[in-house]
Amino acid sequence: MYAFKETYIVKAAQPINLTKTLRSYKDIFHIKPLLHVVIVFLCMQLCWSCFSQAIPAYIQHVFSYGHFQLGVFSAMLGVFIAIGGTYVLPQVMKRSSVTQVAKIALFLLGIGTFIAVFIPNQWSFWFAVMLTSVAAALAFPSLITLFSATVDQTRQGWVMGITGSIIAFVWGITGFLSGVFLHWSY
Repeated sequence: MYAFKETYIVKAAQPINLTKTLRSYKDIFHIKPLLHVVIVFLCMQLCWSCFSQAIPAYIQHVFSYGHFQLGVFSAMLGVFIAIGGTYVLPQVMKRSSVTQVAKIALFLLGIGTFIAVFIPNQWSFWFAVMLTSVAAALAFPSLITLFSATVDQTRQGWVMGITGSIIAFVWGITGFLSGVFLHWSY
């Protein structure tokens, strides 16, 4: 944080312009490496947000978990994310490129989600929780790094704004859709 150098210079206060904001999204389609990362990041966020929002209701139904067990589940997500980001990510980054880490993490995130949903066994479920949490802790910073690497320093704020809007959009949509799908399935 102490090495951060702000590159944006405020010229004058400007009113909020929604059409300008929407037009700025079209630039994504003109920067092919950015478009690829956007698609991958969108899919990753869809997978992770569906997992973390719908799985509590799923395990309550499948394993008859009560409030305490759901709280333990949420705590374990946090613990494994912390382990992944604090211990696993630095070790993996010493041995692999950011792109390789992202690919491996996304693969493990998919495998973990598949195991959690399609193998209704508590031991495999908790293994899947560990796997998906660590994988998400590896995938998120890797993809954010790849986002940043696709544009020059003058567009860093713009690309981080795109990142934030993707996260907000996906988590809002999956929060709603998770509820709809769970309502239809029970």
